[in-house]
Amino acid sequence: MADSSNLTDLSPGATLENQTFVGISLKGRELEDIVFKHCEFTGCEFDSLKARNLVFSHCRFYEKDSETACSFKFASLKDCEFTDCDLTLCDLSRCNLYQCRFHQCQLSGSRFGDTSNELTLTASVSMHGLSFTDCNLAYADFSDANLAETDFSGSRLSHVQLDRANLTDAVLTDCELHDVSGEDLILRGADLRGATLGGLDVRLIDVTDVRVHSEQATILLETLGMRID
Repeated sequence: MADSSNLTDLSPGATLENQTFVGISLKGRELEDIVFKHCEFTGCEFDSLKARNLVFSHCRFYEKDSETACSFKFASLKDCEFTDCDLTLCDLSRCNLYQCRFHQCQLSGSRFGDTSNELTLTASVSMHGLSFTDCNLAYADFSDANLAETDFSGSRLSHVQLDRANLTDAVLTDCELHDVSGEDLILRGADLRGATLGGLDVRLIDVTDVRVHSEQATILLETLGMRID
């Protein structure tokens, strides 16, 4: 087992493997260039953490028996990677996740409210970057999130909250989008080809320039009460 001092004192380039962290707080700390493999984090607080180039591989941030998750509220994570990690019910609200990558992760019930993937360069110039590929995001909350250009390809997004979220130019190819809540959702220019769209009410969504296959267009038009003969 390790405590928070073992983490904050780590030099860039360190690797931690098969370690367990319980109830540690890294609130407001800074971490850079550290690799975590097969580590477990139970009830840990990463709120307001400033991190760059962290790699988490096969790590758990959720304890199933006690249903205890970790918190990342207000964290700034840049160029961080999560592969095959369990972040069930974790709170990542009001984070900045610029150029972070989540691949084959369990994120069901996680919270991303008001989270952004934006890097501001000047008052008029900004960049976007974030990916959730082949992830389980069922029942996650992305309300009010600014996630333009995010890659969600191959992910499960059933029962997700997307109210007032900005997914302009997002990639949602081959996603599962059953029973999504998307009041005032912005999907301008998004790629929805191959996604399952049952329950997606386009009357509440900005779908300007959205890309879909022809058979998907029929499904979307049916939500408007139109019949295709």
